[in-house]
Amino acid sequence: MGMDLYNSSLAAHVVWDFVDAHLISAYGFSIVEIVCENPKKNIIHFGGIKGQAIHERYMEMAYGAADNIKSLPLFADINACTLQHTFTHPK
Repeated sequence: MGMDLYNSSLAAHVVWDFVDAHLISAYGFSIVEIVCENPKKNIIHFGGIKGQAIHERYMEMAYGAADNIKSLPLFADINACTLQHTFTHPK
């Protein structure tokens, strides 16, 4: 349904591409790829300068922000030495 609009509306296409570029830059994954291909797994790599920034975002989600506000850990298996994270879902 979302890709029908993406393919038929220039405005929707622009919005999807803008959001996709942000998610790739900030979190290392493409929402367009997920919606189009429905992968069973997606690997986020934390190498290089961009990867290190993405890693920091996941660490903040996992352990709370630097200002010591703690939240429930979303990614408990990510730590300071983690080089990648794999999202998996059987469906």
